[in-house]
Amino acid sequence: RSRRNNISITDADDSLIENCTITDAGLGEKVKDSNGDTVYSSSGVLPRTGIDVEPFIGGEDPNNLVYYARVQRLTIRGCTLTGNSNTSIIEYAGEDTIIESNFSDAGFNANHGWRTKFLNNTLVSAENRAGAGIETGYSEGFYEVKGNTISGFRVGIIANGEAGIVSNNTINDFNVGIQPSNSSSFTFESN
Repeated sequence: RSRRNNISITDADDSLIENCTITDAGLGEKVKDSNGDTVYSSSGVLPRTGIDVEPFIGGEDPNNLVYYARVQRLTIRGCTLTGNSNTSIIEYAGEDTIIESNFSDAGFNANHGWRTKFLNNTLVSAENRAGAGIETGYSEGFYEVKGNTISGFRVGIIANGEAGIVSNNTINDFNVGIQPSNSSSFTFESN
């Protein structure tokens, strides 16, 4: 029940998060002051996710970001992620991140991640999950979404970004199985 994220990775090379249980991120108490306004001391602030991979980046041009810190070659493997407020994993701007063999009841998202791999994960939507099981980011890096089992999300996989492969995934109980969006040079096979 951390206020914001249960784990935030902001500057790291060659790191491993393995066999962890990550639950209830961003679910702090909704404390109100005498005016009825939310007090941010415990009620949670965005992104309110289980694991947030978010090195400090900046710049006015989103296509020309400045990296003040870096997260490179991170592996998140064998974890159980449940009950987190918004998503289970946000791979905001890491490089060469591998997210594999995890169980989650919320989605995985790679906003500006470079060469992110989503491999052999099981995502089973908790009640009222409207988003995507897995969503690749908008960077020019190559994405791999392979061997995942995704059930109960509105969209199974959203494929954003310049290039990638989406293969051998099993998607059940969805409105849209795979949705290419702002993408080019993606291969979709054996899903």
